[in-house]
Amino acid sequence: MGLAGRSPQLCELWVACFCSTLWFIWHSRNKARYEGIEPNVSRVQRLIVGCVNGSSCLASGPMNNMIQDLRVVKRFGASCRPRRVPRITEVHWNSPPYGWIKINTDGAWKSTSNEAGYGGVFRDHRGIVIGAFCSNLDIPSSLDAEVVAVIKAIDLA
Repeated sequence: MGLAGRSPQLCELWVACFCSTLWFIWHSRNKARYEGIEPNVSRVQRLIVGCVNGSSCLASGPMNNMIQDLRVVKRFGASCRPRRVPRITEVHWNSPPYGWIKINTDGAWKSTSNEAGYGGVFRDHRGIVIGAFCSNLDIPSSLDAEVVAVIKAIDLA
């Protein structure tokens, strides 16, 4: 089973499971070969699950809010680390004084794909859109995208 699309917590648990499985199989094989102790499969399985459970507290990534991920995490007896719920903030737009034009700008950057963009809107005192602009960027941060948006707005004004 591939790990593409799985949560960071689940990926970390699978790595711990894989490493623990290899180690305990190797250890059991050595016990059988050099000490004549026959491996107990259910005991090895309990040791693997216990090791993964014990290392789950070291997992730093969050779990995706998906039932499949929850089932696997619970199967290992690990604690869920759900993603934080985004905060929603209501924003109110206030119109400028009569005769003025207000410019609202924004810039954004997506670290996973290194894509950035910016845009802006010009509105009069009644809130009617007079003009707008937007573009993609090749820059490394959202702060840079914000600055480029402001510079473009000043240039257009």
